[in-house]
Amino acid sequence: MDLKNYVISEAKDALAILKFDKVKMASVAARPDATRNGIIILVVPAVFNIVFGALSFPSGFSAIFSRFLVWPLLIPVISFAGMVFGVSFVARKYFHGVGHDIGFFRVLSYASIASWVSIPVVILSILGIFDVFNLFSLINLAVIVLVFAVCYHLLLDYHKVKKDDAIKVIAIGVVGYFILQWILGRVFVGSVYRYF
Repeated sequence: MDLKNYVISEAKDALAILKFDKVKMASVAARPDATRNGIIILVVPAVFNIVFGALSFPSGFSAIFSRFLVWPLLIPVISFAGMVFGVSFVARKYFHGVGHDIGFFRVLSYASIASWVSIPVVILSILGIFDVFNLFSLINLAVIVLVFAVCYHLLLDYHKVKKDDAIKVIAIGVVGYFILQWILGRVFVGSVYRYF
């Protein structure tokens, strides 16, 4: 399979996961190459947004090294990865989950393809059409809600936890995600870091 068809196939898998397709979730969870592809899907928007965001700063591309640009775009990605492994661990350890942490990560990283919507928003901000951070925050919130919806279905179908337990694990995941963001924001950006 050539690269173009491979990328299209992976994008279709990611979109199917966003539609809660159980077969695709199980397939992606079991595929070793999905780890690499999931990391790419997760990291690409942050990298593009850092580069495009740097171009919109008055100081130019040197702003890419600013902690006020780089960390606010990387912290949600790092928090996401921490939350995914944390949720999977909690499901296994305390709620009798049967899946594997890496398989859980593969599926949810594919679900993060929804964050790619932020790339055109950042490009439009470079053109001066609107303030990127307000819409960017709204997109992040929508992506978080969508990913937690996928996470709920994944807990039921992949980890085989009960519905009530899945809700408890999701609540723990939401709190964990924001606590991790707060800690990383304080450490790497300071008191000016904002979640949304």
